Amino acid sequence: MHVFITTEFVGFAGCILLTAKGEWPLAVFVCAFLITRFYYG
Repeated sequence: MHVFITTEFVGFAGCILLTAKGEWPLAVFVCAFLITRFYYG
C-alpha cells in the first residue's frame, strides 16, 4: 500500500510540474494514466 501511495504521489506531483512547465500533452497523458489506475487498478 505504501508503494501505491508513493507512486500516486509522485505521479500527481509530476502531473503538476508538467502542467506548470507547459507540457500539456504529456501532463494530460500522465493524469489520465493515474486516474485510470485509481479507478481500475
